[in-house]
Amino acid sequence: MRKHPSINSTDYPLSVYDAHYGWGVKYVWFMKPGFRGRVTVQGKNLSGGPPLWLGDDPHGRITRVLVLDAAQFVQTSSPMALARNGTHSGLYLQRAGCYRLDATWPSGQWHGVFSFGH
Repeated sequence: MRKHPSINSTDYPLSVYDAHYGWGVKYVWFMKPGFRGRVTVQGKNLSGGPPLWLGDDPHGRITRVLVLDAAQFVQTSSPMALARNGTHSGLYLQRAGCYRLDATWPSGQWHGVFSFGH
């Protein structure tokens, strides 16, 4: 059985607006226990515009490309009551629209589309 990340996420509103980065949303990322490696996350507005800003909350950096290192995740319980390794980050959205998140790791990839705002 190949170990790979499970890119499940849970969003929590930050209730923060930054004129440069946009509206902040707190995200919790979960990976299956046993996954060792890094996952690169990027995002964009599907109707154009600049790439999303992503916050590396444990280190306080905001970047266009977020690298999640499984070695820094902590054991947690997911909303589905499954044991997972998790960490949190910030996702910044500059305007209402449809967005896409892309995650890649050495043995695979994941893509998710979501809407924000009205």
